[in-house]
Amino acid sequence: MFEPVRQREVPIVRDAWEGIGADIIYEMDAHVEGGEFLPAGEFALLGVSADLNGKEHVIRTSYAAGQELMNSGAVGYEEFVLVRAPLQADREFRKEHDTGSRIMHLLGWVNIVSEDLIVLDADLARAANVDVYERRGNDYTKDHSSNLYDYLTEEKGFDIVDVSWSERWPTNFLTIESETILPLYEPDADGEYRSENNPTIEKLKELGVEILPDGAGIPRDSLTNGGGGIHCMTTPLSRE
Repeated sequence: MFEPVRQREVPIVRDAWEGIGADIIYEMDAHVEGGEFLPAGEFALLGVSADLNGKEHVIRTSYAAGQELMNSGAVGYEEFVLVRAPLQADREFRKEHDTGSRIMHLLGWVNIVSEDLIVLDADLARAANVDVYERRGNDYTKDHSSNLYDYLTEEKGFDIVDVSWSERWPTNFLTIESETILPLYEPDADGEYRSENNPTIEKLKELGVEILPDGAGIPRDSLTNGGGGIHCMTTPLSRE
């Protein structure tokens, strides 16, 4: 964990995994956090530090941590993609739209709905440089670089739902199964769901995505008062 206040969580989480009999295959000292990791079948994305004028700026996960995961054999994807945090673009768009930052973690601005549909902030995705590593035998080799938007649309064939800057938590949802998600919605003053306050959820419903529960999700303040969203506070143990 990058922030000192969160480093105390590590032994607690280790004890929890050991308590349910989970095998811990690898532990590392480099800074890496789960909200940066997005698996997608044969490839996976890992959000890593920003590059500001040639200088490394670690937000939560370092570039070196991504390299260590590959070099140690801890990951086995055909492609492992290191996504540079688009910090400068985030600062500019924050100022333009008078809103908060989205790039604490990769999942603050990217999430997968199905094998061909992704929700993301297109402005940030176009600004985010990626290094694509391919597995060749037991090793990973850097194959090429791109930006995240082009990588997902042109190389992987994903359709995109672009989020609105008026929304605070549009990508912080759980994908229960393909095209079924449990999102957070922005409630009105009475705590009710309003379509005009939740354009991303409305777009997804138009595309046939099932929204749980009740076609709306859950009000975001149920969880965000605890310092994170539903994806931040959940991890899958198994899926059938």
